[in-house]
Amino acid sequence: MSVAVYVHDSMRGTPAEAIPVTLEKQTNSKWDKLGQGVTDDHGLVAAHLLETDGRGVYRLILDVDSYFVSIGMESSYPSISFAFRASDGAEPLCIMFFIATHGYSSYRARVPVWSSH
Repeated sequence: MSVAVYVHDSMRGTPAEAIPVTLEKQTNSKWDKLGQGVTDDHGLVAAHLLETDGRGVYRLILDVDSYFVSIGMESSYPSISFAFRASDGAEPLCIMFFIATHGYSSYRARVPVWSSH
């Protein structure tokens, strides 16, 4: 199953580009890195860049500190760690993040059409 990630800067009302994103899988008590990408000018890491290897618990790590520094702002948090459970289904997922310097929100959705570019 593939995972698309979309990041939107809620303060500026624009996609958040150039955010490094890492996908990891939990194996016993440790995390194994599976893939990584960087958000493009649409705030997107396309689904084909982040692939799970089936059922399990996964984690996305977003380096938002680098983004905020690049726009001349300081964030209360250097990264976002978002864990989620995946089933055996082949349907891609989209994890959406809305970020600001002192908070963020996220949700899991179906992959939108634009995630395949």
